[in-house]
Amino acid sequence: IDAVGVMQFHGAGWHLDGAALRAVAQRPLPAARRMSAACHAADDLALAARAGVDFVTLSPVLPTLSHPGAPTLGWTRFATLAAQATMPVYALGGMTRAHLDDARRHGAYGVAGIRSFW
Repeated sequence: IDAVGVMQFHGAGWHLDGAALRAVAQRPLPAARRMSAACHAADDLALAARAGVDFVTLSPVLPTLSHPGAPTLGWTRFATLAAQATMPVYALGGMTRAHLDDARRHGAYGVAGIRSFW
């Protein structure tokens, strides 16, 4: 999907994956359309700022079923990266409702999940 495709749907936003994040040099959607980005490192946060996204997910914080065996950030690294962000950061990866307070203590705006909340 691209910006033209997103604009065809009333009110639709766009979550930029790593490839899309690296491909955009500036915000491809008008300010009224929400944009987010998947981030995993400081370089991704810089690209997200350049793209003008409204918020990011930063992951994986903890081990997760969707990416078994993937290296995790842990809360200390998450906090360091979240402090560098210029937009709200949502903790992703192994999150449940029980992690919300920990996430906020470490600089997150909130938590996000793929399957943990249903």
